[in-house]
Amino acid sequence: MQSCEISSDSTDDPLSSILCTHRQPRIVVIGAGLAGLAATKVLLKNGFTDVTVLEASDHIGGRVQSIQHGKATLELGATWIHGANGNPVYHLAEENGLLEHTTDGERSVGRISLYTKNGVAHYQTNVGKRIPKDLVEEFSDLYNEVRKNVISFLFMAVLWFLLFN
Repeated sequence: MQSCEISSDSTDDPLSSILCTHRQPRIVVIGAGLAGLAATKVLLKNGFTDVTVLEASDHIGGRVQSIQHGKATLELGATWIHGANGNPVYHLAEENGLLEHTTDGERSVGRISLYTKNGVAHYQTNVGKRIPKDLVEEFSDLYNEVRKNVISFLFMAVLWFLLFN
């Protein structure tokens, strides 16, 4: 950005006495969610120094929010990385060494998981300990069966209520 000022010392034509100096623009980033933090990082990396981040809530991270409950960590917001292409959460996790590259060649289809750059999934506890894939799949299958049964039960309960009340 350029800032132009008229020099009061000049006796020449005012237009020819304009002094142009380069100044850093003042930039305000609205929101300290992942998008706002990623934008701020890009701005700082590209030489912008007068950057202010404004956040309305009392925590940063946007939808990514964890709390401690006893010895457990509970995720209250976004807990999964969905896709790698153009995803700022994925790129931040990758840049900070939070993704693990596996070589087993197994792909995750319809499973809740954290994807690595090569598309291979791995599962971990809240403290970073790896969970065996077969255990995750067994739990996932059980979860899907229970979910299907609950939906069927609710459907039958609503149908019964509508027919007999």
